[in-house]
Amino acid sequence: GLTYLLMIELGLPDWVFPASVLLLLSGFPVVYLTERMERRRASARMTGMTHPSLDRGLKGMFSWKRAVPGGLGAFVMLGLAAGGYMIMRALGIGPVGTLVASGVLNERDRVVLADFNNRTDDSALGESVTEAIRIDLAQSPVIRTLNEKDVAATLVRMGRGGIEQLTDDVAREIATRLGVKAVVTGEIGPVGSGFVLSATVTSTEGDVLTAVRVTAGGPEKIISAVDQLSAKLRERIGESLKTIRAAEPLEAVSTSSLDALEKYSRAVSLYDRGEIERAVQLLQEAVQIDSTFAMAYRKLAVIHGNKYDEFSVTNAAAEKAYRYRERLPKVERYLAEAFYFSTVKYDPDSIKAAYRSVLDIDPDEPTALNNLSLRYNSDGNYADAARLAGRALQASMNFVSVSTYASALLGLGDTAAVRQLIERAKGVLGPGNPNLLLFEGQILAHARNFDGATALVDSILSSQRQSSAWTRTGLIFRAYFMAPTGRLREVEAIARRVFEIASKQHRLGEYWFTAVRLAQFRIAYSADTSGALAVLNDALSRFALDEAALPDRPYFELASAYASAGDEVHARKLLAEGRKNLSPFMIQWAGLRDDLIAEGTLAAAHGDYRGAIEFLREARRSSSCKSCSMYQEGVLLERQDQPDSAIATYERALNTTGLGRIYEEAFTLAPMYRRLAGLYDKKGNREKAVDYYSRFADLWQNADPELQPLVRDARLRIAELSGEQR
Repeated sequence: GLTYLLMIELGLPDWVFPASVLLLLSGFPVVYLTERMERRRASARMTGMTHPSLDRGLKGMFSWKRAVPGGLGAFVMLGLAAGGYMIMRALGIGPVGTLVASGVLNERDRVVLADFNNRTDDSALGESVTEAIRIDLAQSPVIRTLNEKDVAATLVRMGRGGIEQLTDDVAREIATRLGVKAVVTGEIGPVGSGFVLSATVTSTEGDVLTAVRVTAGGPEKIISAVDQLSAKLRERIGESLKTIRAAEPLEAVSTSSLDALEKYSRAVSLYDRGEIERAVQLLQEAVQIDSTFAMAYRKLAVIHGNKYDEFSVTNAAAEKAYRYRERLPKVERYLAEAFYFSTVKYDPDSIKAAYRSVLDIDPDEPTALNNLSLRYNSDGNYADAARLAGRALQASMNFVSVSTYASALLGLGDTAAVRQLIERAKGVLGPGNPNLLLFEGQILAHARNFDGATALVDSILSSQRQSSAWTRTGLIFRAYFMAPTGRLREVEAIARRVFEIASKQHRLGEYWFTAVRLAQFRIAYSADTSGALAVLNDALSRFALDEAALPDRPYFELASAYASAGDEVHARKLLAEGRKNLSPFMIQWAGLRDDLIAEGTLAAAHGDYRGAIEFLREARRSSSCKSCSMYQEGVLLERQDQPDSAIATYERALNTTGLGRIYEEAFTLAPMYRRLAGLYDKKGNREKAVDYYSRFADLWQNADPELQPLVRDARLRIAELSGEQR
């Protein structure tokens, strides 16, 4: 027991314990014979008779004077052998020396994992074993496998974006391009009724650095064989035997079903290639086979979230991943917890704690670095967000890490660095990457280059015609980018297309959100409250809120829109229903706190401007959007005859950085320019008045015909003020 405990705690080699057991077993006969010989000697001494033969020859060897030192010596030799083994392993000497100890690899170096060559009749087995090895290696604190997104991006640059299998040669080319020192290759082949699995670490030149092999008695033994193979591989690379033994086996942290693992592996591969619908189908089949397959649930939740699917669908998968999180490797477990607290049970502190737990295990884990940076972005802590996002980008350059880092830089006001990053990303991800194009459009919209942003979205809509997801996303952003320029007719046409798509796909949350946006556009640009009410009433008459799951019901967004349109009865009814049906976590997760904005709008309708402003400020404090509701606050300050405070509020809104600003400015930018122009005009500040009248007129130069009288008035006033200045 003591030897086994020392073996585990000190990370001694596996042979130490059986060797100690063998020594003990071999010592029992010696102890038995020694005890008999010593009894005979004692008896002889008591009778006064001597037996010289008891102290000579073989019998003379069996005495306590010789047996005890001999036994202790044997265990000392075992200790010396184990110590010598550990020293040679640590120093990289001989066949037991590790790659890290010998200097071939450094701790935290990345390796490229090639797809295992499959020589069996089961065509899916190679993918499954590769994914299982990837999962197991992810638990290692010493070695890191290259992120799949970086692999995909490199394949695009190599002109091999549609590759089906990452062969050994292609993996070595990727490693060479990215400066990765080693490649892990492998093979699975039949042997009798079982299988033989082998893995090899090679240099980019193809030299074998180390190799390991195990056997599996049959398909049901594959997953445990992968555990053995991975453990041997991690040991040869240089990981402590103690940490290897502490890692949980794949059956415990993944799935005991090879069929489920095969479907999961295939789904991961398809998703990386953009075949989203098929990936989702396979993941659903995987969790039907193994209803506790937490990694499959987590992947489903992430895909649904990235597809902007209904919240209820995303939340259901996230809840299952959280429920079975004990069946996840530690890093994945904390990531599942963070996702759960981001979507299902909103808790910013728990989100941050989960990501920090990941980074305690793996300081370079890109998902935790990126998503913790997103949390800091939401808090307005752009300096820490940029620090973490920069590390995430260094660990893995993909669209997600690029956009997060750019968002932090934008929050810091470093637009030059953002432009440089976008250009660099184009070289890695490809200039036609739709994710990157859309993000570049958002950057242009943040710079108030709305025509340039719209052109980029149009290129996405053209190149992604066959993608329903991209069509929906592109249309929504096109409306956001066009609305500030006063082209409400085109926004209305886009809304009708989104209504049609959402209705066909029964995406009720999206249908109602679109109605809310359209109503807000009508109120903001033409003060058309009756038209706004018509849109809202029509949406709720087509689909009742109770037709959707709770997370998909936009109670507060609808309440805010009804309040803005002057329908207090509907607004209060929706507020009451939302507070009754939604948990505090779901209310907080709504993010923008439209419940508070609705309350502020209703308070203002009753002349309680001070109370309304407090509601709006509380909504902003609880939100990731730092410019939201500032325009409404400025209007209320004007009504209280506080022009200087109103000007300060409007200009603070205009100068607030962060991508969240573009969604607010879709409704408020033009009205804000006009109000600032008028306020400065009244104060007699001609220069500022001309500046804001000019901004407004330029922004709306191509606005709808019915809005052009406002543009003409602005230009006329510019001429008058310019004439006065002369």
